[in-house]
Amino acid sequence: MNETKKNFTIGVLPQPKIGSCSRRFAGSFIESPDLCPIAKQVLSECGGLPIAISTVGRALQYKSKEIWKNALRQLRKATPDHISGLKIDVYGKIELSYDCLESEEAKSCLLLCCLYNKSSYIPIEDLIRHMLGLGLFKDIESVADGRNSVIASIDILKSCFLLMDSKKEGCVEMHEVVRDVALSIASKSENTIVASHGVKLKDWPKSGVHRQFYTSTVMTSSGIDNRRDGTKPKLLLVSCTDASSIPPNTILDGMEKLKVLEMRRANLESILPSLPCLKHLQTLCLEHCILQDVSVIGELQTLLILSLRNSDIKELPSKIGYLSNLRLLDLARCDNLLKISPGVISSFGKLEELYMGGTSVRWMAWEQGKWVANMILLELLSIRHLTTLEIGLLVLIPEIIQENITFFNNLERFKISIGSQYAFWDVTSCENHLRLQHNSDDVWSEICDLGLRKLQS
Repeated sequence: MNETKKNFTIGVLPQPKIGSCSRRFAGSFIESPDLCPIAKQVLSECGGLPIAISTVGRALQYKSKEIWKNALRQLRKATPDHISGLKIDVYGKIELSYDCLESEEAKSCLLLCCLYNKSSYIPIEDLIRHMLGLGLFKDIESVADGRNSVIASIDILKSCFLLMDSKKEGCVEMHEVVRDVALSIASKSENTIVASHGVKLKDWPKSGVHRQFYTSTVMTSSGIDNRRDGTKPKLLLVSCTDASSIPPNTILDGMEKLKVLEMRRANLESILPSLPCLKHLQTLCLEHCILQDVSVIGELQTLLILSLRNSDIKELPSKIGYLSNLRLLDLARCDNLLKISPGVISSFGKLEELYMGGTSVRWMAWEQGKWVANMILLELLSIRHLTTLEIGLLVLIPEIIQENITFFNNLERFKISIGSQYAFWDVTSCENHLRLQHNSDDVWSEICDLGLRKLQS
């Protein structure tokens, strides 16, 4: 792993501030006569490090004396031999905070965040799609349920200071020290994470890596040596430096158990024929890629999530209609996408989320002096489980709206542009948008008159 090493500072609090800091995160109840002696010993183990006090304090907040005693024992025995310098002082505290998480989904979410490079934004939407594909949620019935579970997990992790808010909307960040400790935790579990960034493909992954579960790399265009020692990963994330990068044909060898495959910025024309071997795949994201004919994707009938966002495709062929279990389809910013074969959209009877902003698909046509809906738009309006829609329409056709009031009022999340079909939005944006390009007053009046209450809000 050829990552650039950099120095960073972790401040140490003076003694007078340690008490107030600990009360802030653990609560004033730690001053009770019964708990105070143990709490002082635990805080002593934190060495005055704010990141340690905050993570440990929040993890043990409102916990019993017995749990505090057990925490003290864990802190005193935490002696990792592969983390050096000041990081070793923080290791046990962050590990304790992780162990105290009561939500297995929150733990899985944290480990997935380790796959992102240091100091990078972590898109929440990526976490949602990956966790859904890996089947890490319990008792969910929809993509929306999964999204809510991820957001709840992120809130838990932020409250424990294991994740941080990001300046970029729809993203979170992870402190460099937390990431290193979390990677160390993951390396000891059955579901090993191997994260390699900034390495040449031929050097990744290193031989001798076993029990590989998650693998991630930011690749150069040098090619990848597919030595995996018989491992069967469930998630593979590959990001090249530019869309002209051509991964070797063998990159998916030994990957039959994959549930999540994400490849970005690559020419995948030679890779697509290998996709049918992925019989367990549930999330497929081929983004910013050169793809051309994607018919073969239709053979992946276990797919729940398909994203071709920002990729070079001209047609969504009829074979894609075989994906009858699809719950989320993202074709946003595929600006060369002109045609969707008849019957494809209507075959997605379970589809819940559709992202089509910034495509060249013609949803309507000008015939005999008026705008009429094309068949593809009528197919879209027939999907009864759709709750999320991103789309650009040239005009608002009142007759079509009147016949499909229920469809539009069922939308919980939407980004809709009227007046331009090429409108697009940042994938990380969480807010609903209604963009009126031309004659906005007239269009708004029509929306109000038609009773589109969700769009009005």
